[in-house]
Amino acid sequence: MAQQARGSPARPSFDRLSSSVSTGFHEESSSNYEDDETVDSLMNKLAIERRVQYGAEKMLDVIETRAGADKDQVRANITAQLEAANEHIKTLEARLERLRGNSAQRRRPRRPNGLSTSTSSTLLSAGVRPKVSRQGSFTTDDHSVSTPPGSLSPWLQEAEDESDNESLAVAKDTAMFLLGRLRGAGDEAWETLTRLTDLFKNHPTLYRRLEITEIIHVTLPQLADSSTIRRRTAAYRLLRYSLDRRTWGCMVHAGLEAVIIRTFTRDAKAVLEREQALLLLRAVAALAPPNAREKRTLAARAEATQLPDPVAHLLLHRVPLRQGLVRAIASAAENPDDAMRTACMETLVEIALLDLECLLTADAFRFVLNALKDGPYELGLGITGMLCYLANMPHTRHLLIPGSDFEIVLVGLTEEYGKVSSRHMQRYLDRLDTCVRNVGMVLGTWSGVLYLCMDNCRAIKSLISSLFVPLPEMRNALLDLFFSAFRIKAPSWTSAFLDGRRLTVYNRTYEASTQLQDGAKDEEFSPRLSIVDNYVAFLLAVFIEAGLLESLVALIQEEEVAHNVSRKATLLLGEILQLANHTLPLQYAARIQALPRLFTGVASFSKPTERNSALAALSSIDSLARNNLKRSQAIGNRNHVAPRSIQESLQRSQRQVQQVKLRLGLQMEDRAFQAMVNDSGVLLSRDHNKWNYDVIMDLLQGLLLNPKRLDEVIRATKFIRRIFSFLHPFNNRFSAILRTRPNHKWVRLGCALLNTMLVNPEGQRYLAEDKLLRQIVECLAELDQYAGQPSAQPVFARDRLENTLTYGYFEMIGTLTKHQKGIQLLEKFRFFTSFYHLCELRSRDDILKLIIECFDYSIDAHQRIVLSKALTSSYLDTRLFTTHHLGRLLNESPDLTDWALTLLVTQLYDPAIEVCEIAVMYLEEACTDPVNLEKVVYLCPSLEHLGELGANLFLRFMSTSTGFQYLLAAHYIDYELESWMAEHNMLYVIEVETFVSKTIRPLSKDSSDEFWAYESTAPTHFFRELCKTPEGCEYLRQKGIVPEFAEIIRLHGMEAEDAAVLNRLKAAMWVIGNIGSTEGGLAFLEDEEIIKDIIDIAECSPVLTMKGTGFFVIGLISSTQMGAEILEEYGWIAVRTPLGQATGLCLPNDIGRFAYIEPWKRHQILSSVPSLPALSGLEGEVMNLISNLSNYVIAAGAMNNLKRIRNRHPRLFSSTTLFYRALRAISTNHFQAPVRRFICDLFSVEINPQTLMKLMHLERASYTPPPPPEEKGWRLSTDSADSDTRRRALSSPGPEPSEPYRTIRPRGVTVGATSLSEIDPRDPDQ
Repeated sequence: MAQQARGSPARPSFDRLSSSVSTGFHEESSSNYEDDETVDSLMNKLAIERRVQYGAEKMLDVIETRAGADKDQVRANITAQLEAANEHIKTLEARLERLRGNSAQRRRPRRPNGLSTSTSSTLLSAGVRPKVSRQGSFTTDDHSVSTPPGSLSPWLQEAEDESDNESLAVAKDTAMFLLGRLRGAGDEAWETLTRLTDLFKNHPTLYRRLEITEIIHVTLPQLADSSTIRRRTAAYRLLRYSLDRRTWGCMVHAGLEAVIIRTFTRDAKAVLEREQALLLLRAVAALAPPNAREKRTLAARAEATQLPDPVAHLLLHRVPLRQGLVRAIASAAENPDDAMRTACMETLVEIALLDLECLLTADAFRFVLNALKDGPYELGLGITGMLCYLANMPHTRHLLIPGSDFEIVLVGLTEEYGKVSSRHMQRYLDRLDTCVRNVGMVLGTWSGVLYLCMDNCRAIKSLISSLFVPLPEMRNALLDLFFSAFRIKAPSWTSAFLDGRRLTVYNRTYEASTQLQDGAKDEEFSPRLSIVDNYVAFLLAVFIEAGLLESLVALIQEEEVAHNVSRKATLLLGEILQLANHTLPLQYAARIQALPRLFTGVASFSKPTERNSALAALSSIDSLARNNLKRSQAIGNRNHVAPRSIQESLQRSQRQVQQVKLRLGLQMEDRAFQAMVNDSGVLLSRDHNKWNYDVIMDLLQGLLLNPKRLDEVIRATKFIRRIFSFLHPFNNRFSAILRTRPNHKWVRLGCALLNTMLVNPEGQRYLAEDKLLRQIVECLAELDQYAGQPSAQPVFARDRLENTLTYGYFEMIGTLTKHQKGIQLLEKFRFFTSFYHLCELRSRDDILKLIIECFDYSIDAHQRIVLSKALTSSYLDTRLFTTHHLGRLLNESPDLTDWALTLLVTQLYDPAIEVCEIAVMYLEEACTDPVNLEKVVYLCPSLEHLGELGANLFLRFMSTSTGFQYLLAAHYIDYELESWMAEHNMLYVIEVETFVSKTIRPLSKDSSDEFWAYESTAPTHFFRELCKTPEGCEYLRQKGIVPEFAEIIRLHGMEAEDAAVLNRLKAAMWVIGNIGSTEGGLAFLEDEEIIKDIIDIAECSPVLTMKGTGFFVIGLISSTQMGAEILEEYGWIAVRTPLGQATGLCLPNDIGRFAYIEPWKRHQILSSVPSLPALSGLEGEVMNLISNLSNYVIAAGAMNNLKRIRNRHPRLFSSTTLFYRALRAISTNHFQAPVRRFICDLFSVEINPQTLMKLMHLERASYTPPPPPEEKGWRLSTDSADSDTRRRALSSPGPEPSEPYRTIRPRGVTVGATSLSEIDPRDPDQ
């Protein structure tokens, strides 16, 4: 290889370098060489090798295009040099990597005083507060400790930068070579374009080091009509990867607009080309807006009096797209046969979000709105979200036509009449479902609801009136929409109610069935109210004011309405009445509950049909109300954990019941007792199917609790012996029964038997002597790897536990753990030894879960140690399950509080963040009780390692004086205050708005597990928890923070433009609202007199989401009695409980005052494109016919006339000037896609660089002042051989450009007359 390299005469220096580098890297004693060599020298050698590699590749490309006798020999020599260069590059890179690793290792900072760089988890308890990032990372004030290990030193980083610069230099040379090759490329143009595009893709900043005019000059020929689809596609890709606002101006000035317009008129074969053109336009729409300096420079050029630059004016816009390009996208978006229709419509929606005026100038916004009615329907939610976004801010809202643009969302529900044929029914249902989802999104946003409240809720009244459309599908869809909008969860008996069944009969059957279900989940019922209920209360009040209840009553009384629709309307009416009871103020709820029209119908004896419907509705509503009350009480009782005193009284009652049973057993005669034993069937047969289960349970839970009776049965009969024999695992009787709900009674029988035996000394002796416990422990030993060889078919195999009653043995073990004597028996037979071993058996985690679930932990014994061992298992799944079970024990068993809290706090230090998250969740729930909170604070847990996960628990600590003092001494509060002032107030705005949007969005598919659950009205806030104690209020007063936030509200309350200021305003309002939601914090608001300013923002802010934030903040202030009274003075009524307590919900006494939006009239948007002088003669007729093509009534005649003129005067349609007029026509007027294609195909003007040069000359001339009046127009000269050589129209004065594009374009990056290269890229204002 070296000999071949030396044989090449072209690279003599390379040979010496190769030999020296090769010698250096292959010496055996290379360690000394490594120490002497530096990174800089290696970088220099690597740069040389890369240059050699680049030159060899270029030479190979050149040789392929040339012919010669020694071509093969030269190619072999160059290939040898290239391979040698590649090998040397790999060797140098490896050497450089090793050298960098040694340097980093030698410069690794030492740990001062032998301390570890990791932060100890006990810093908080020691009183040292480290700085904790929200991702859980730690830093301290000692910078030497916080240096990340392995970080590069400055000189090494500089070497890295030099390496990048070298790589860019090589890439630049390659790009220049490819650009030069592209000038004369023929068939290889596609490959060259692709390589150049990949180079730009791998080096995103490379195009800035090249002349953009050079890139455009070599690319435009590849976009010509004479080029292939493949090359035009690659050319568009190249332009997209060399795109920024500066280069886009150069492309527009070079005439790229005409090329793209022509691309969008091509047929379906050019789908890849059209796709890349669309991607280029989407990239242009996503360009970053110009900075301050660019704006000043562009504005000066655009407003020049002598020669204004239209391109500079274009670049000033947020989306720098001319209306011709937007209309090209719109033509594809409105064409239902276009394969790119959906993508083009998405592009228009994105442009509307960024720059609505750009769409309005091109008259393309109507196509976006029509998509809600005509499709594509999959974009319905996106377009609806766009409208809600535009309606929020005043500067975009004023571009909408009031009463027209936004209300088009309701078209599918408000303009449907007549029956639908069965053939079109499915399409109609899909369209109806899409429309309901769109309206649901509108009702789930502040901007949407407040916009619909304009003009005295005209749009909402129109929506409600759609209930009277005689279409069952329409009515069902609307009722479902109202259920979702008001967040009414359908109860389990909804289907039964809609079928007309009586709820009393159904519920009795339903309750009986649910009692048989293992672990049946209760229906969700949460009496706790949140800010989401505040929004629902406002929405409900608006719909009630708009006449929803009257419409529902009318629908119920209508004779011809379908039965299921009437029942659903009745159910909705009843649920609304229940919802209004606890979410609306008394003055609203009292008026609603009257239902005057329904009671009038009941009293109308002259109309029996309406009277019967009204009576049935009232009866159903009353039944629903009673059923909901029972359900809420039952669920509340099941979910409520009784206090310790109540539980003790229940235990006393149970003991009294047992004593009564004992006395009854003593009073029963012996003959009756013997008869009862015989009736059980146990003595008559060994088959358990012939036993009387009820009689056996009566004996075990009653008479046999008497020691005398139990002793008699044991000694005189085989009753107990046969039941124990039935339970023995090795007898395969009980353990072989299938696991079904009815068969679960035999598990209950076994547990009752053990419980009866344990309460009597005689039973305890019998149980110790029986084989039951001995056989169960032998079954456990079959799985124990420490007890010998495990059995191949154990009794406790996984399939047997899942399919038979074998799992019941673990419930029996759980019964034993409830008694001290039972625990002694378990210890005697070494059960706990097997349990400890099973904790380490990963393959049988199902048994461990059964053991943990069935154990009773009320007695401090081995079962608690087993659970503790499972909490520290080496398997994550086991720790997760055990932590969950421990949290449930904490909620269900108050006696275990101290023990469970201690273990849960220990779980906070688990290495798996999932376990820590579960422990934090249950601790937060437990800390809602002040007693438990004090206990957790006493344990002094350290939560810094949890980062954001433990922040809410720390905030909970601040709500007590003890916790506040603990955190203050640990410097946590100071750090947290600094963190919230720096960033977390802004993050809180995002969190709470995300919570609200996810929760109130109707018809969403998000599961309830994705939502947050909060104890109070709003998510936990630092300042609210701080103000819950007098010490916290005093701390806040000393910091003087409240006046700062109050001043922000006063100064920027009516801000309508600046998004950053609006975000700071929202953060300040949430801070003030959370402070005012506490008794101690309300005094701060009164001192600052800020409540009136918040109310003004809610009622008068021009930003609709700002009004919603004010509404929520007012609800927070109404959480206290004093706050509710203050708000009532300003006309806002707080919702109170029947006992007069504030609920945190608040509504204005006049809904219209809050939902008011200042009316406006959209101003006319004028086009910036100047008009052209009118043409006369045959050309004027042609232009008139082209304009007639936009009218579909006369388009056919105009098209025939144009064809006739083209046949008679073909040279006329070879005129570049007339072609420019046609392009201007389709760029400024609406033509459908086939018509646009017809107009372009009408002309025989080929799109190429020369044509583009002439078109851009005509374009620039249209912006110049008109010539003197004595210069007249011209007439058509048919004598000329070339129509472009005749005298031109008034729209193109001056000499015709005849030189190539490169000669008239100066070197440097220019946009028209605007030179953006004058702007220093390092300027900080950019």
